[in-house]
Amino acid sequence: MSRRWNLPLLLGLAMAVALIAAIVVPWVAPVGDPDRLTSMIKVDGKLVLPPFAPGQAGMLLGSDQGGRDLLVRIVYGARTTVLYALLITLVRVALALPLGLLAGWYKGWLAGLTRVMVTATNGVPGPVIVTVVLGGLGGFVQGSGWLALYCVAVAAIGFPRLAEQVRRLTEETAKRPYIEAAVATGAPVRRVLWRHILPVISGDVMVSVATEMGWVLLIMGQLAIFGINLGGTVRLSFDGRPPIILEKVPEWGQMLGMNRSLVRTHPWVPLYPAVALAMTVACLQFLAEGLRRRWLRRG
Repeated sequence: MSRRWNLPLLLGLAMAVALIAAIVVPWVAPVGDPDRLTSMIKVDGKLVLPPFAPGQAGMLLGSDQGGRDLLVRIVYGARTTVLYALLITLVRVALALPLGLLAGWYKGWLAGLTRVMVTATNGVPGPVIVTVVLGGLGGFVQGSGWLALYCVAVAAIGFPRLAEQVRRLTEETAKRPYIEAAVATGAPVRRVLWRHILPVISGDVMVSVATEMGWVLLIMGQLAIFGINLGGTVRLSFDGRPPIILEKVPEWGQMLGMNRSLVRTHPWVPLYPAVALAMTVACLQFLAEGLRRRWLRRG
């Protein structure tokens, strides 16, 4: 029988390698300064103000309104964007996994609680909930406290869905004969959940985690469009020009949100961060589908 290639997994892994390379490159090789400003350049004898078009001033993807190299900022932004998305996803898993396992085992009010939380979070768009929470509490915290509040808020709107998936998987697995045999021999619930049920559902959980990280990236992009950013802003004024507001930290969602008004006049400025976000989400979706197919083949 001919071997069937798992194309989604191969595509996802190839894209993941490129993404990891973008994250690692700034630590191992000089790629430029993401905060270097360029006030103007001369093209064909004429002075040109930023944003510079792709190819101008030696910038392959052009620049933003501050004359900062977009390619360099996107490379540096991979580290910030992906690592924060990964952190938020891990917080979701840490909240959802114990709750889902316990709800699937004990059922009753715990199972009802997970369903109610899913209904509540699905009833209102996630970015709206986060915007309200950060708008109400964000004024009381600053710096690292604000970042922690941001991560917890984004994690909180998604973990009920993951907990419900874990609950359903746990309920299905708990009906298997070897689980009933482990209970009959007097194995404690903790041992049954972590030694017998979790290894069985781990493949499905990994698929869900990859999907969840893609959703986290999308929410981060949506929040940036609403003005909820990770790294804050900086006010810049060149000689003889009106002051402009720029994103301080190279993060793809913020780069997209802060420059959305340039989509008609200088479309490359918001376009490339949007492409980076879209490609990363596609990478995670390919990985999720590829892992799902792999686990299905294993039975």
